[in-house]
Amino acid sequence: MQQLVHRGVYLLIAGLVFSTILILACGGDDASTPTQTPTATVAPGGGGDGGTSVGETPTPTDTTVGGTSFSGAETLFISATEFDTVTVELSAGDVLQVTFDVESNIVGGQNVIIEKGKATEGIQLVISDPFDSPILSIDEVTDSGTVEVQAEVTGDHKIVFINPFPLQAQTVELSYIVNP
Repeated sequence: MQQLVHRGVYLLIAGLVFSTILILACGGDDASTPTQTPTATVAPGGGGDGGTSVGETPTPTDTTVGGTSFSGAETLFISATEFDTVTVELSAGDVLQVTFDVESNIVGGQNVIIEKGKATEGIQLVISDPFDSPILSIDEVTDSGTVEVQAEVTGDHKIVFINPFPLQAQTVELSYIVNP
């Protein structure tokens, strides 16, 4: 009989421990702590991570007629068939000049290798306004260049580099100047 009581006590303790763990895991109901929901900003059009960005923070340098002049530089690593985005805040009338150079990073099994063992380099480029409407689009694969656009509205403008190749990553070295 005493063994049966000990088993009952052990089962009761185990049940209480299990219930406590479930309550703690589910968060319980604690009115003294407000619930906060983390938020994240994701670039439109999918692509998830899209790549890693390492670069400089833009710094204002002087004031011009169109607004403040500043520049920045970034290095983007864009995985196969992914994209990466750089956001620049512009005022209406600002001119944005973007210069870029692309280098291919071959992934094993690549079959688009061209002359002298070099892979096809290039990206597609889209610059969009704060409403995600494209104001410049380069649909052909391009390995370097300089483009310039003028902002019609104030807000965050996106410079989107798209890697169209399924078996190779691309590294994009870019610099931008606002009101050059």
